[in-house]
Parts: sequence; structure tokens; C-alpha cells
Amino acid sequence: MSTKLLKSEIEKSLKQLITSPISKETTHSSLFTWKVSNDANKADILARRFKFKSFEDTWAFLTKVSLRSHKLQHHPKLSTLYNIVDMELTTHDVGGLTEVDFKMAKTFSKFAAKIGEKYE
Repeated sequence: MSTKLLKSEIEKSLKQLITSPISKETTHSSLFTWKVSNDANKADILARRFKFKSFEDTWAFLTKVSLRSHKLQHHPKLSTLYNIVDMELTTHDVGGLTEVDFKMAKTFSKFAAKIGEKYE
């Protein structure tokens, strides 16, 4: 079982995530940056918006996310509208964020970069 991260650990992990080479290459707006916020139950969540060039690219991304999530038995909250995907990661078992959430965020950012994001 994963351990819930402390606020200081969350801040450190978020900084590493948004300053990683993949994030520097793909993040052109604060809208497309991973952010930490709280859900309705006040649990920490890691959230980001992805925008793609087409509906087909959106579904290619969602397919990759679903296969990886199923494999790890750790499923993000997803909302999609044509070429936009809003994603939230959290670990419900601990009521907050764990290293697994940050590892998945990095992986999903790589998936999006390979498929090709749109930043308009």
C-alpha cells in the first residue's frame, strides 16, 4: 500500500514534475500544467488539462491512459470533450496523493507529448 505524502513531499514532487524535461517541452500555458488542489472531501488531487489536435488523438491518449491505469490498478478521474481531457489523480485508499500519482502524471504527460498536444 502506498503512503500518503506530506505537504512538503507533495510540493517537492510537483516541482520535479513540472520542471522535468518533458514538461518544459510541452507546457506552454498554466492551463496545461499539473496543479495540486482539493476535491469535495478535502483530499489532495493532482490535476491537469490536456488538449489534442483531433478527436482521434484524444481517444488514442485515453486508450493509453486506460491500459496503463488498468495495469497498475490505479484509475484517474477523466472528463473529456472532443479534443480536451481533464484528468485528476489521487489515491482514495489514503485520502490524498502518493508517489504513484506523480509517477502516473509523468507517464501520462509523456503519452500526451508523443501523441501531440495542442496549446492554443
